[in-house]
Amino acid sequence: MREYRRSGWKRLCITAVVSALLLVPMLVTGTAGGDANQSSSPARSLTRLGLQFNGSPTCSSEKCHGAEKATERPDLWGNEYTLWHGRKDPHHTAYRTLLSPKSKEIAGKLKVTAANKSDRCTECHSTYAVGPSGQDLEGKEYSVAEGVSCDSCHGPSQKWFDPHAQVGWVKQERATLSHADLLRTTGLYDTQPLLTRAQRCVECHLTTDADVVAAGHPQPVFEMYHFSAIYPERHWRDAGGTFAAQVWANGQAAELSAVMSRLAREAAAKPTATADELKRSLDRAMAHYSVFATLFTSFAVSSADYPALAAAAKKLGGGDASMIGEAAKAAEEAADKIAPALMKFNPDKATAGKILSAIATADFAGLFGVEGQEQQAYAIEAMAQASGAEAVAAAVVIILPKKPGEAVAPADFARGLAAVRSKLAK
Repeated sequence: MREYRRSGWKRLCITAVVSALLLVPMLVTGTAGGDANQSSSPARSLTRLGLQFNGSPTCSSEKCHGAEKATERPDLWGNEYTLWHGRKDPHHTAYRTLLSPKSKEIAGKLKVTAANKSDRCTECHSTYAVGPSGQDLEGKEYSVAEGVSCDSCHGPSQKWFDPHAQVGWVKQERATLSHADLLRTTGLYDTQPLLTRAQRCVECHLTTDADVVAAGHPQPVFEMYHFSAIYPERHWRDAGGTFAAQVWANGQAAELSAVMSRLAREAAAKPTATADELKRSLDRAMAHYSVFATLFTSFAVSSADYPALAAAAKKLGGGDASMIGEAAKAAEEAADKIAPALMKFNPDKATAGKILSAIATADFAGLFGVEGQEQQAYAIEAMAQASGAEAVAAAVVIILPKKPGEAVAPADFARGLAAVRSKLAK
């Protein structure tokens, strides 16, 4: 992600980039079309549908999604392709990254011939179109060089391409089919529900394997509300009110499951994952868990499955890699069970303010280092927006990382957090 600046309260406040977990079998085994010894990858969940992925040019008509400017229609922007095709969108340029000297260096360390030819790389840097058994799912005008395109987020368009052009078709399908049924019968991945949107995002943004990171790939960092807020271009409209809290909470539900899954895999991969890498993954998982837990400890959300999550997280505090792996797996399963409750989460400003206070007065940075810093700052950012705490929203800018994964100097973070706390409602 590029470096960015904030301008206080009046900044870009968006909602999300995109993901899936509950509705399609996530882990695809086998190495069809790719590298030997390749790990299972949740990023391939859509290929299990066995449907073709059409290229983005099929969406580029000026009358469809290739207009220069957005329309006034509530159900269609009209310039979605135009925005995505712009060089500012990192999804469009994701494949080109694989041709860089840095990617060549990483590929060499992984003993991969070329990053742009490796399934482990193209599954997230492109619209992956290889089925579980190696079948070719490339549709008309498909090109791997497009990067992460329309079908990557919205599902393989073989079946839904024609009907979705009918005005009101998507709305009608949503009214009669669940997300899972819509996906299974048409291939359309509905990114409107915040939870499923977040689940689509984390499939790539939080699943990078330990050996890939060890080879030089950036550590995976993601928080849906914040990453949406700094997204360079977008083609969706946000609701008002406390919508920021809903985006953050649903994002955290998906993110927590993903980081616990990654931690479990890393613990099982010892000694592939070094002690330092495992520690950072543990800090990341606990940082996500700790901010997420405030939803329950502040009684904003209730779930019969929260005690199981809390118990699993408690076991992550010590033990060997095997114990950490078992606890992380239990936490992942508990997070998945809790996640649907967040789809109904719609707090008022007072509740958002209560959560804000609980998060801002904690010491997540002291407990979990840079991972704690980031998740605490991102959570404060979202809840300040949701609760209407303009002074806090302006103050939190100081403790937001300039780049994801980049630590704020501890002294600067402490001063910034103190400033945030001084702005909290008494």
